[in-house]
Amino acid sequence: YVSGDLLLGAEVDFAYYLTSGNFDVGVTGRAGAVLDSAVIYGSLGIATLSNGSAYVPVGGGVEFMLTDSVSLDVSGEYLIGFGGFTATRLGTSLNWHF
Repeated sequence: YVSGDLLLGAEVDFAYYLTSGNFDVGVTGRAGAVLDSAVIYGSLGIATLSNGSAYVPVGGGVEFMLTDSVSLDVSGEYLIGFGGFTATRLGTSLNWHF
């Protein structure tokens, strides 16, 4: 949802890890500011791993529109696990918009 310079949104993620055969599923909300052809955002969510443990990803990023239908997203998250673990995740993605 975009209203003026404010962006609000949500995404559902699924990741499968080839090295371990595990997966995770999560839902993350985003709030940010729209600047010309980029969005700067913060994120907060909840996710679970295939072993049953859950974690909260807290982070932010920047998404750049490369064309009218393609964007590049660069993000970082700090993962806070309910079982006491913490981790840092950095990522990038190329997105097609329909």
